Amino acid sequence: MSGNLIIPKVQVKWGDLNLSSYNGIGGVDYPKNEPLVYQVEAVLNAQMNGPSATMMWSPAGAAFKVYEYCLENLMTKDITTRFYYDNGKSITFWWIWSGQSTTFGNDMSIRVSLSSKLAGIANGTIRSVAVNHSINPSKKVNAIKKLATVYDIDPKLVSLTPCAMKDMERATFNNYYAKDASFGAAVVNFAAENGNTVFAHNIDGEGMVIMCPFFYDKDQTVVDARLIPKNASPNPGQRYGYIIGPSIINSIQRVVQWRPPQESRTHNPAKTSQTVERKNEKNRQSNKKEANPLPTTQNQEKDQVATAAPAGSSSGISISVSNADDPMVADKKAAKELESASSLTFMTFMVPALVGIKPHDIIYVPSLTGNYIEDWIVADVNYGQTDGGVSVGVTATRIYGSGELMNESQGRKFQNYIKNSLKTLADWENYAWYIDAPTTATGPATSVSNAPIPGFKPARGGDFVDM
Repeated sequence: MSGNLIIPKVQVKWGDLNLSSYNGIGGVDYPKNEPLVYQVEAVLNAQMNGPSATMMWSPAGAAFKVYEYCLENLMTKDITTRFYYDNGKSITFWWIWSGQSTTFGNDMSIRVSLSSKLAGIANGTIRSVAVNHSINPSKKVNAIKKLATVYDIDPKLVSLTPCAMKDMERATFNNYYAKDASFGAAVVNFAAENGNTVFAHNIDGEGMVIMCPFFYDKDQTVVDARLIPKNASPNPGQRYGYIIGPSIINSIQRVVQWRPPQESRTHNPAKTSQTVERKNEKNRQSNKKEANPLPTTQNQEKDQVATAAPAGSSSGISISVSNADDPMVADKKAAKELESASSLTFMTFMVPALVGIKPHDIIYVPSLTGNYIEDWIVADVNYGQTDGGVSVGVTATRIYGSGELMNESQGRKFQNYIKNSLKTLADWENYAWYIDAPTTATGPATSVSNAPIPGFKPARGGDFVDM
């Protein structure tokens, strides 16, 4: 009798070169099927920074020759990192090389920094923009499309959820002025003037998703995360629900911190910068590394393209928007503040149920009896390869209080599922460690995750429709 150990896996590729199992590309005398990299990490943030990653490269002489080959021949190729289970869920990130840190001596090490292409695409060009519609106010959704033209960027880079599309179709503005602003800063600040958040991601390709606050959008559907098709990444603009309980978490920490009313709880960045925070599960020491944005050659050439806005170096970002008619903005901004009042953090082993968790997903934390449940909005996610496994670190936020769901209709679906189906520790273990997605409607929400979502068109892949 024999069996296979169910463990999470990490696959890293640089172009066609497999860094997790060397396939001989480059002609270096390095053992085939042996890994070249380890301790691969990826960090996603809901609104503060763009995605970033690091990986440790084997300091062996032959392995370093492979690294030299990569630097000489593969610098224009994408690097992909995939966290997955065999025949189960997976999530794939796309990167470019953005630097390295080398240590010599008895403790040899090579740390490679990775950045999303958004670092070059969204921030490679600094421009000053002036748009005036004082006589005939313009729809805000049209301004997003116009900004892409001004910066000479593919409009498909930016997508909107149905809620954001509907609100920005209704909202109008008189004028918009931006001095020394990048495309990323312009989109983030303009979307925020309608009370939205911009999620910069590199899941199966780089993109920016404009989303409404969870506490505001009562019509959205939270999809059972188990229904994500196996061997497919989640849709960046879809919220997925994850139930957190026994067999999944090591520990959860809740923090409630009162702040004065005049102090904002949300973060509205002016750039998609890259920051990596390594969380070592063994010694709990943090080690921050800065990943310098690396514009690609193509985007450096685009900097010189003449457009409707002047390009140049930045002496300080200044952005202002004059709203004409935006009746929903006050409620949306209030919702953003309220849903950031409390925070929750946990780090745990990446069981199959947690594969694919990302910012703006929802985690449901029930009581042991199932009579009480809290919904939390995922703010930050850290995937980290460990010795023989993968850990997941999550930070989430929600409103003050303990008796109110932020989204009643969606939360009750998950609560009813917990009360009816997760009664014993064996039930929780089966939920955490399933591999194949359910073929019947056994979960709290039954929408399939790869269905078309109106208002989306990602930069690479997907089944979304045009804006």
